[in-house]
Amino acid sequence: MPDRDKTISHRVKVYRYLRDGIISHVLRPGDIIHERRLAEAMGVSRTPVREAIQSLRDEGWLDVVPRKGTFVRELKRVDMEELLQLRYIVALSCIELGGHRAGPADIAYFESLIARQKDASAIEDAVAFMTADMAMHIGIVRLAGNRRLLAFTQDLCDNFQRLGIQALIRTNR
Repeated sequence: MPDRDKTISHRVKVYRYLRDGIISHVLRPGDIIHERRLAEAMGVSRTPVREAIQSLRDEGWLDVVPRKGTFVRELKRVDMEELLQLRYIVALSCIELGGHRAGPADIAYFESLIARQKDASAIEDAVAFMTADMAMHIGIVRLAGNRRLLAFTQDLCDNFQRLGIQALIRTNR
């Protein structure tokens, strides 16, 4: 059983490394992921690398092209539209489900996030703005009290962060 636990932890380590790299745009759309190089660099076998790649492919972060390789997937316009639709649906539903639960501390927290967004906007700090924005959406979902919806929203926020950084890089070119 210890070998299974070790493999799982290696897979998770590789998964997080790749996903964080994609979100932060260290790994850019079109970049190739070399299984062998990644396994060597991370000090793991190729099995957890393959498992992490499979998971990320299933989640839409990577494209695997037979006999060509594994590539960081670019978010297309349709991806952006779908993410915006999901965000809208989730936010409205959670406000409806949990808005009545918001107490004075919650209201103060949301007001502080709005203030952070205004400050970030004034100095054109897109990363700080996005961080406050993601915290706002996670906070709204927490009020709904649905742990599955919270996990879904955290994944959605990761996609939004990736989308925002990708847009900023294109704008600054």
